[in-house]
Amino acid sequence: MSTKIGFITEGNIDDILIPPLLERIARERAELTWPTMPADLGEVIPVRKRGHGGVLEGVRRVVDYLKQYPRPDHAFYVVLLDRRTRHIQREVRRLIAGTHLFVIGIAIEEIEAWWLADRRNTLAWTGLQGEPPGRLDYLRQGYSPEGD
Repeated sequence: MSTKIGFITEGNIDDILIPPLLERIARERAELTWPTMPADLGEVIPVRKRGHGGVLEGVRRVVDYLKQYPRPDHAFYVVLLDRRTRHIQREVRRLIAGTHLFVIGIAIEEIEAWWLADRRNTLAWTGLQGEPPGRLDYLRQGYSPEGD
């Protein structure tokens, strides 16, 4: 079986979410606790469209491919969407029903990807001053951003 992981994302900004997602998947599915190397493990599945329509197109293409070639060349596929895409999420879930080859990751807000990718410009865009707080709660075990 392959150890290659395919990523279907809305665009390049979401690529920054791949490393933390990979580490969580490795920890929860394989009980691996060391850092993962996304470049060694996965590849972004190319789609022409961007945004959630591109994700849906990418999932359709992968599902069609798997129907033709039932022996997958990836261990599984990670589908990344934003929270405000419920209609696309429903369609993706319908397309992948009955298969264990897909993991769906839903970003709570798109700002997460922006923050992880480029804190300086995100602070400038929001009009906030200074650097991020010295206390990084998200590193604490059991941290949940919903409690902020």
